[in-house]
Amino acid sequence: MNEDISRLMDGELEDDAAVDRVLAGMKQPGATASWMCYHVIGDALRGEVMAGLSVTRRITVALANEP
Repeated sequence: MNEDISRLMDGELEDDAAVDRVLAGMKQPGATASWMCYHVIGDALRGEVMAGLSVTRRITVALANEP
């Protein structure tokens, strides 16, 4: 799942079905932690360490509240 999350973030998934599959999998335990981790890594690589934390938390909460 972690590799798929990374590929989703990089826009490297092959089609919409793959995107849907990964997004559905985001409800698995640990998936949102991986999502946050990859975003923090990306922010750090771009020199934006603190900029993305607020947005990532909001996305994580929104995903957790999805039916």
